[in-house]
Amino acid sequence: MSSQENVRDIASALHSSYELVPCYATLQSIDELRNALAEHITALLSTQPEKLMNILYRFDVSEDKIHEVFTTVFPFDIPLKVADLIIERQQQKLVTRQLYSSGKSW
Repeated sequence: MSSQENVRDIASALHSSYELVPCYATLQSIDELRNALAEHITALLSTQPEKLMNILYRFDVSEDKIHEVFTTVFPFDIPLKVADLIIERQQQKLVTRQLYSSGKSW
């Protein structure tokens, strides 16, 4: 599976779950996805931080990593770092799905 397909798969999952990425079909790279996601995270942090925390929980993003970002990162960089955590977790899920759908075993 190509990198661009991975971007579309991740963006599609983020869109279908919580519409975190509004126009996912036009995204061509991880950086574009990251920036689009960070914009939405910024809005959620400003208006609905509890909804963002719920989304992070439902995406199964590590609480320890979230705590680390919120306590050690400059406030301006928090949306990008949270976007990185979400993308990283979605990539892990893709790898797991591909591993088990192809019939490979550990």
